Amino acid sequence: STALKMFRHVLDYQPNNGKFRFYMGVALESEERLQQALEEYRKVTEVDPGYGTRNPQVYINRGRLLSRLGYSRDGKEDLLKALELAPENPEALIAMGEADFRDQDYDASIKNFSKALTESPKRPIAQYQLGMSYIFQKQNREGARHLQLAIKYGNTNPEVYQTLGYLYKDLGRRPEARDAFETFIKETEGKGIKKIGRAHV
Repeated sequence: STALKMFRHVLDYQPNNGKFRFYMGVALESEERLQQALEEYRKVTEVDPGYGTRNPQVYINRGRLLSRLGYSRDGKEDLLKALELAPENPEALIAMGEADFRDQDYDASIKNFSKALTESPKRPIAQYQLGMSYIFQKQNREGARHLQLAIKYGNTNPEVYQTLGYLYKDLGRRPEARDAFETFIKETEGKGIKKIGRAHV
């Protein structure tokens, strides 16, 4: 809230300052004021077109937010612009993978997540999303491998263990399935999440 007040003050005097428009959008998005954030991201390239060219993160943030809000085509146009400016940018590739996943285009999401993680593998959320993309393509071994990498690199969502338990069970790896379910139970104890019992294994 303090940052927003400062940005508004600056923009009263410099309304065409793309940098402060962008950070205003970031601050609004962090407070889940998504439509207002989107409006600020749009203003960045309206008032200062060169700022987006110099800083592809503008297109990444805007494209990701558009996709999140259900404007898939517009979001992907922004993400493609970011990738034109920075073809190897892992944030742009991950954002495009997320948009593909929402569109249920799992082949494309696998391609984009995989490319991003080749250069920057220690991203637990992206590893998880890649794993889920493989699972939806019925490639359970690859799915399980990437869920394990998500855990290795710091996954904080206990439900990944439940998903792994079912995968291992389907793959005939019963001891690993049992361990995954037991870890899920331990991690969710007292948190109101439905438990999986040993009878399932």
